[in-house]
Amino acid sequence: MEKLDRSAEVKRAGRKTTGVSLSVKRETRRKLNKLMTQINKKEYGRKIEIDDFIDQAISLCNASQIFVLQEKSLSNSDKMARQYKEYIAKHGAISWDAFLGKLLEAEKNNGRVNISANERL
Repeated sequence: MEKLDRSAEVKRAGRKTTGVSLSVKRETRRKLNKLMTQINKKEYGRKIEIDDFIDQAISLCNASQIFVLQEKSLSNSDKMARQYKEYIAKHGAISWDAFLGKLLEAEKNNGRVNISANERL
């Protein structure tokens, strides 16, 4: 059994790999394959590889697109925690419960927030 393990290691060590696996959803894979088929429908030139396409797409990604992706990753509790932290920075320390009370009060008043900087619960 030991000989089999060593021979497998030797075989793997002899190969030179240049790529890695990348997990994506099936729907994303389907869209990418469809797009690659469209990209490679041409009369001349070599086949465009997925790596070439991804490299080009990454180079086109800017700060606003990164921000949109980051915002999409936030849960409602993340957004609430961020809003709580911003409130504390602007108005000073307040308990989580008091903060929730102010949000509920603002919603009850049709979104009109009447919170002065000196008001604390």
